[in-house]
Amino acid sequence: MIAYINNNVNKHNKGDEMKWHIDGGHGWLEVSKAKLVKLGIADKISGYSYQKGSKAYLEEDCDAGIFFEAYFNDSEWYKKEELKKEAQAIEEKIYKGDAPLRNYQSYSNKPDFLTRLTNAQKM
Repeated sequence: MIAYINNNVNKHNKGDEMKWHIDGGHGWLEVSKAKLVKLGIADKISGYSYQKGSKAYLEEDCDAGIFFEAYFNDSEWYKKEELKKEAQAIEEKIYKGDAPLRNYQSYSNKPDFLTRLTNAQKM
């Protein structure tokens, strides 16, 4: 998935830095977990996405689309026609092998201890 956003995104929405992580099989959009909460979509992200620390890595097929829909609806600056016309690609990190984030914890909006318990029960 190739996504474009206004080149003014970081000027107008400080702290909303995003990056695509892409390997030979898939892609994920890196965003802050705090932004997912602010947008009200933390509970809509699937377990096909990953998390580490304060970051979420949203899988490209569904979760990234959920994020962009909420993000652009929440961004007043994006609604201005003149700004919609100026787009630039989100920074990409391309991996030759598997992206390291494939080894991160599956995304969950539960507290970490509940996520660890759920993952342990799957074994």
